[in-house]
Amino acid sequence: MLLFLAPSIFASLKLPNGLDSEKRKTVMKTIGFVGTTKYVSNGYMLGGYDGVEISSQVESVAFADINSLSTTTVDQQNQVLTRFGIAKGFYHNVEISFQFIPFFLQTEMSGYSGSLKYTFYEDEQMPVTIGVLLHGGGINFGNLLGVQSTGLDFVINYFTKYWSFYGGFGQARIIGSFIGGNNGLTDDRMTATEDLAQNRTFAGLSYDFQNFQMGLEVERFYEGAAVLKIGKRF
Repeated sequence: MLLFLAPSIFASLKLPNGLDSEKRKTVMKTIGFVGTTKYVSNGYMLGGYDGVEISSQVESVAFADINSLSTTTVDQQNQVLTRFGIAKGFYHNVEISFQFIPFFLQTEMSGYSGSLKYTFYEDEQMPVTIGVLLHGGGINFGNLLGVQSTGLDFVINYFTKYWSFYGGFGQARIIGSFIGGNNGLTDDRMTATEDLAQNRTFAGLSYDFQNFQMGLEVERFYEGAAVLKIGKRF
């Protein structure tokens, strides 16, 4: 399982300090969108009251790309972030999901996200569906940077017996709070807030064997990212 691929490696998380507004925005563009919901699905609707999925996701967080923004020397390496998730089907074409960062794996990070997916089109001749995904969440980096996110995506799915392919686009908004003070992140030692909105494009594929699923997604906000997922449906 992906759980065992990502040990607790955030115990000494270091973030750049002395950040002015432009540098804070760069931090947000680089790591702020990590907390947004990741679709990573096989396209089949969970459906009904009995459809449930549990999963684990991993992705890399590009901390090394922001080290140079600091006024003091910071040597934080890129790290692997693990999420657990659960999704539940309601009616035929409505699903809700919840994802969280397990505290026993990443003690210097905490986070959650939730989403509502509504599939409004299902082709009668081809295995194609189109849906809309509403999502929101938050992530905390070492009690020094907190980021809240909201967003909306449109997703097109094409699936065969074992393979599923999808693509999507949308927009997300993130609001980051940078803690000030002597041990804070800002240049004037005052707590500061930055607000960004950015379009997102993503694409992925998944392979299903019985009730098990493995998926890979690539996405782009300001930076590119990849997410790997293992899940099981009941």
